[in-house]
Amino acid sequence: MATDYIAASSGQDTPTLIVTTEALWNAYETLLQPQARYNFTERGVPLVDGGFKALMFRGTPVIQDEYCTAGFMYTLNERYLDVVTLKHPKYPTDKMGFTVTKLREPTDQDGQVGYILWYGDLVCTQPRRQAVMRGLS
Repeated sequence: MATDYIAASSGQDTPTLIVTTEALWNAYETLLQPQARYNFTERGVPLVDGGFKALMFRGTPVIQDEYCTAGFMYTLNERYLDVVTLKHPKYPTDKMGFTVTKLREPTDQDGQVGYILWYGDLVCTQPRRQAVMRGLS
């Protein structure tokens, strides 16, 4: 993790998010468990929890995502990620990139069906500020 973190950093410009699978997040939590110090309080009452809700690596949140590809860990700098909208080649889109197709009548139903489409892309302006590890277990 340190190698990818450093590779995606430049001076004070460091990654803002680390995303991984539930299994790898649990493995990372297990590595940190012996270092846990329980000083949690809720309304002045001591509170001890058996696990973590949030993990950090060098001040960067490490989160789990059930849709993350198995064995992958992404080190991201969100400052260089942006979602852009595009114009659909066939249907006119609004400012947010959405468009609706004409309604159609299916042959086996009493009703009409139309599609709501979004036309856009995720753009990374600085790929060198992102990193990915593969084949982790």
